[in-house]
Amino acid sequence: MQEHARLVQEHQALTRRVEALEDGRREPTLVSSPSQPKAPPMRWLSLERIGYVYVLARSLRDARGYRIDETLQRLAAAFGVEDMSDLTDDRWTEITIWLNKQWG
Repeated sequence: MQEHARLVQEHQALTRRVEALEDGRREPTLVSSPSQPKAPPMRWLSLERIGYVYVLARSLRDARGYRIDETLQRLAAAFGVEDMSDLTDDRWTEITIWLNKQWG
């Protein structure tokens, strides 16, 4: 029962974070010099892709015993970001390759 409550809380927190990202409340700041055009805005991972990451992390937990939070922390560290939610769509192919390599 406690596990279910924890999963519900994690889901609710993730949903709030995704909604905030989609609402543009957490757009990254891109720095450009006056002589260079601004870079196109980065797109955070879509809700569908974040869900996919969680499904794979859960599968790794079930198959290999890896904790979900540790898998997500290692993923973030591998891409030089603080949190998995900071990953961007332009790195999706690399992200899926990294996740698939975790199966060893």
